Amino acid sequence: MHDNASVHTARLSRQWFENHPHITVLSWPAMSPDLNPMKHVWAIMAKEWEPMQVRTVQALEQHVREIWRTLERRHNIIRRIVLSMPQRLLAVMQAQGGYTKN
Repeated sequence: MHDNASVHTARLSRQWFENHPHITVLSWPAMSPDLNPMKHVWAIMAKEWEPMQVRTVQALEQHVREIWRTLERRHNIIRRIVLSMPQRLLAVMQAQGGYTKN
C-alpha cells in the first residue's frame, strides 16, 4: 500500500514493483487523508523527536525505541487513531477519492 506520493510513483519505485509482480499495488486515492494509521504514529513520533540527542547509529536506535515505548504507555493515542478510520474512509468515499479535510 502506498499513498501515491511522488516517491512512491517515481520511476525507480515503479520499476521495483514491475520487477516484483507478486506484490500487488492497491489503487489508492491520491488526495485523501492518510488512511494508513502507522503514518499517524510516525507523525506523533516525529513531533517528539529530539535530533540533538542523536550522534551515533546506536543513539538513534535507542532514541527511536524510547519514543516508541512512550507511545506504548499512551495506548489511547494509537487507539484513537485506529478508531478514527471509519470516519476517514467515509470522508474519502464521500469525496469520491478526492481531497478531504480530515
